[in-house]
Amino acid sequence: MESTFDGRATIRVHFRNRPEYEKFRKYILKTQWSYDLDYPMWEELTLDFHCVDDVEQINKHIVGLLQMGFEVYCCKYQLEEHLASDQHPPEGDMDGDNFEELDTFDIGKIISDAWKAVGGN
Repeated sequence: MESTFDGRATIRVHFRNRPEYEKFRKYILKTQWSYDLDYPMWEELTLDFHCVDDVEQINKHIVGLLQMGFEVYCCKYQLEEHLASDQHPPEGDMDGDNFEELDTFDIGKIISDAWKAVGGN
């Protein structure tokens, strides 16, 4: 029996030039290209997965992108429980953190302390 789990993979592809982006739009996104527009530096593909076979298909998709000559900049996998916590953080999450109040924040003192810590005079 195959275990199931829900999640999302985000694949980011970096473009070095306009023809590379046109190729991506035509063969991967299967959309038309408008020559009036400039090309972006990167594009993201978001793919959902629910089992190991889905993750294998995503991996094959990444290998296919690499074989086509695209620069796969990064790929981020998240399980559904992590997606939910990213979108809706708990209410009291920031209470336990040790943040300095803005009125007591002294950049000069922080730099001075850092300089002394590395052996500066």
